[in-house]
Amino acid sequence: MKRTALSLLKQIKNNLILGQRLYLIALQDSFIFRLNFLFLRLRNIFFLLSITFLWLSLYQDGSDLFGYSKEKMLTYIIFVALLKGIVLGTKTNDLAPTIKNGELTFRYLIRPWNIAWVWFCQDWAAKSIDLFFLLPEVFFIAFIVGFSIWLPHSLLTWLIFIILVFLAVIFNFLFRFIISLSGFWWEEVWAPNWLFGIVLLEIFSGVFFPLDILPSLWQKVIYWTPFPYLLFFPVKFLLGQVSSPYSVILILLIWIFLAAIVMQNLWRRGLKTYSAFGG
Repeated sequence: MKRTALSLLKQIKNNLILGQRLYLIALQDSFIFRLNFLFLRLRNIFFLLSITFLWLSLYQDGSDLFGYSKEKMLTYIIFVALLKGIVLGTKTNDLAPTIKNGELTFRYLIRPWNIAWVWFCQDWAAKSIDLFFLLPEVFFIAFIVGFSIWLPHSLLTWLIFIILVFLAVIFNFLFRFIISLSGFWWEEVWAPNWLFGIVLLEIFSGVFFPLDILPSLWQKVIYWTPFPYLLFFPVKFLLGQVSSPYSVILILLIWIFLAAIVMQNLWRRGLKTYSAFGG
């Protein structure tokens, strides 16, 4: 029993050391293509400016819209923009090409690594960079446009919000990992990445507008999917518009559990069909 516990602690320590190294390597790799990185930052700023001025134009008469005051709607847009990079940003899009070109064997399978942990650490590196640059970008735009952000004062609210965001990050990673595993069977993997990883995630998670402005039937259908629990509900909770955050936590945990099972099964099946040849 004692030996098993010591072995488990050693494995956890080794995984943490590996995670730290992979995280630092991924950070360095992110700045190799600096021009691409610059264009990505400019694209994010343009998107945030566009969506902000769109909603500002709708609030010109000063009245509430869709049950949101101008201050709360703009706070929603700002926090969704922040969380978009943290929650929806991912490096797992590179997994499918890695499978197709044979690099999966030479870079990962020959090493005693947990493949999901490796990609999760790379994901966190990308999210750290996004957060580092998004914070000044968002608050600079808020200063330029000249509006105030509505923020809760309760420490418990912020703690629950962080838990919701963390669970959303985990589910998004599992979901995008599952999509990328299609590389085991499909020659072209950009289509599912685009359809499920961008269209469904960004629209159904509430990136462009709060989902509760939609007709009630559409809301009920979307709420049966996991996507609104990634951005929409965490931000709604922060705005004080979710009465029971614990039900949102429970729903996210259920989706994480289901996604983890699907990911493990697909990974095992994919390895049985996978072959790579050296040259």
